[in-house]
Amino acid sequence: MAKPIETSAQRAASVQQVLQASADETPEVKKAALTALGAPIPPPSRSAADIVWIILVAGLVTVLLLALLGLAHVYGRHVSSDQMITVFTTSLAGLLGLFVKAPSGS
Repeated sequence: MAKPIETSAQRAASVQQVLQASADETPEVKKAALTALGAPIPPPSRSAADIVWIILVAGLVTVLLLALLGLAHVYGRHVSSDQMITVFTTSLAGLLGLFVKAPSGS
């Protein structure tokens, strides 16, 4: 017999009940109680994470290049380039942020 599938509403209610029941407990006990519920979503496989990473980086590079082309197009014209500079710097910062080591060391 197959185990019935838990809906997101049922899962949220279960988590809420566990948190209320363990409100006066230590963080270790709370973590153990929540862990006992089981993982709602398994972590992605390495290949799936790699695909998401490639899509994210390719998307940011595309936005960066389009913003650079947009800046080149409006340069020297009487058009406000503030929006293009904002898109360019934001996408560049996002792309560079992917390669910065996390402060937590992970």
